[in-house]
Amino acid sequence: RAVTTRLKYREDGEEMGNRAMQQELAWGFAYVPALCARLKYYEEHRDKYPTFVDFYPDIIALFRSLKEQNLGDAFYKIPFAGPINAASSQGENLAFIVPTHESDTVAEQKLYEYVRKVRDRFHADAKIIYDDDALKNNLDTTPLMIYGTIEGNSWLSNHRAVMPFQIDTGKIVADSVYTGKELRFITALPHPADSTLGIVIYTAQSITDIIGINAVFHGPTDYVVAKGDKVLKAGIYKKVNGVWKFR
Repeated sequence: RAVTTRLKYREDGEEMGNRAMQQELAWGFAYVPALCARLKYYEEHRDKYPTFVDFYPDIIALFRSLKEQNLGDAFYKIPFAGPINAASSQGENLAFIVPTHESDTVAEQKLYEYVRKVRDRFHADAKIIYDDDALKNNLDTTPLMIYGTIEGNSWLSNHRAVMPFQIDTGKIVADSVYTGKELRFITALPHPADSTLGIVIYTAQSITDIIGINAVFHGPTDYVVAKGDKVLKAGIYKKVNGVWKFR
């Protein structure tokens, strides 16, 4: 696995190599990064290592070194790597966060009723929490599904800095600039407090556009931009050192 990951870096470039590395980590192969680093050293010192047989003792030494470091649980934690489907299937302690600061209070109540129906259908045991309560309570180990506009949901407003996208009344800025009305955005991101967990954000230009948003096809990618129910773009983020950005 380390060899094929290292070959991805060599033959296809850093971005594809990073994607291969993230996939190996997501599958639980925690030693791949350290092994890839040693393989790179091997490539750069072939005068010292004419064959892989000559280099193999270094691999044994690497594992001996890792053992002596008494690696803690953090070393083996698997970072969340997407996609949306992976974030929405993370166990029984899932929680939904709904807004309380939307300017349209009638639509806000309709959104709450809609989220309750979604919860009852797909995650019957999940809690529904108001945004202000979500900020007060410790949800650091809770996978989250967040609904609302950025301005109307205080949890989203408080975590705006970790969002790679922007939404205003005339456009959504993601991998490109999407202009117009009735624009929706669905995205998975790492949990701000625990990178091994994922969150899913269901948002739009207005709260009325969020009602019924689950009808937009989503799941196998990291994000979806839609106009009404029509998908305009579904894509995967570029992920480097835990930072998710558009390509």
